[in-house]
Amino acid sequence: RKGWNMTSGDVIDTVYTDSSGYYSTQLPLGNYTLYLERTGYVSGLINIAVTGLTTPNQNGSMVPDGTGEIPTGDLRIRMSWLSEPADLDSHLWGPGVDGGRFHTYYANKTYSYDGTTRAFLDLDDTYYEGPETTTIYDMNLTGVYSFYVHDYTNRDRTGSTVMANSGVRVEVLIGAELVATYHIPTNSSGNVWHVFDYNADTGTLTAVNAFCDQANASMVGYTGNAAYLA
Repeated sequence: RKGWNMTSGDVIDTVYTDSSGYYSTQLPLGNYTLYLERTGYVSGLINIAVTGLTTPNQNGSMVPDGTGEIPTGDLRIRMSWLSEPADLDSHLWGPGVDGGRFHTYYANKTYSYDGTTRAFLDLDDTYYEGPETTTIYDMNLTGVYSFYVHDYTNRDRTGSTVMANSGVRVEVLIGAELVATYHIPTNSSGNVWHVFDYNADTGTLTAVNAFCDQANASMVGYTGNAAYLA
């Protein structure tokens, strides 16, 4: 539809993605609303701009609606960014079932206990944009979940400002509802962004917006008492 955030009105084009999720269409210059729809997923929209230049990050993602084979999950975190740096990583720390804290990231995508997946990172995008999606299943209601973004490309650069200018966006969904969107502050420095904490006991989502430097990916967000540290 023509214009941004248009939930009704004339549909000017309909396009289907290929098996990899890519879409392509030709439109006049201007702003448009792209409505996303697929059976078994929550419908949604993204705003796209058609300009005379390349406009990055015109991507969208969808979450399962819980009626199909893929469960929605208790909490879902989507991280996406623009073209630089090439490799940003999603890191989640959370309370382990048997004590301590678990850590999911590219080298340890799944946290399981007693044969049940409790948290899962779907993708390690090492070549721009994402999105990377982390899903928490069977949430432990007695602890805090913490989410971080790591600039792996510039992991050895102390005080780097590259990530601050990368347009990182983190979206948080509880069930099928988008409850928060975080954008990285452009005046920040560091290769680790502590985005938010979620207190599962109280249901409280808190923006942290803290920055530091860490070269070792396995130590991003580590504060001690880790049940699994790979």
